Amino acid sequence: MVGALGAAALLGCVLAGETSSAASLLGLGVVLTLVATVIAGPLLVRPVIRVLGGAFPAMFGSVGRMSQRNALRNPRRTGATAAALMVGLALVGGMSVASASMSRSFDEQIDKTLGADFVLQNANFTPFPRRSPTGCGTRRAWGWSYGSGSRRWR
Repeated sequence: MVGALGAAALLGCVLAGETSSAASLLGLGVVLTLVATVIAGPLLVRPVIRVLGGAFPAMFGSVGRMSQRNALRNPRRTGATAAALMVGLALVGGMSVASASMSRSFDEQIDKTLGADFVLQNANFTPFPRRSPTGCGTRRAWGWSYGSGSRRWR
């Protein structure tokens, strides 16, 4: 029942015309689908392990046979472990998407508002003196050249 509601919410997200309603339906659908998977996890462990775990003894020998039997011995524990891993992966994936989106948004906003190819600044963000140091700009390289011949790279 919860899974059907989650699927309906996700379908409503796809069909929604407004962004705000689509975002709320997406959030609701993801949460309901996640809850349904956590609830149904222990019920699905036995058939999934019987089908997929059949190859474990052939591939890994006695270790594969032991892992298959251990997973079948306590399906509630196996389902809880799988649910915890699923929630953790969902959180890590969601945070990485949000981080990449925010980083790109910041970069686009800076590019829009700055309007310059390069920014010249001090190491501690204090204003530059009104008079430039002697010899400033005499070298053709990246960075400033000061009167003493030292160069500060930025």
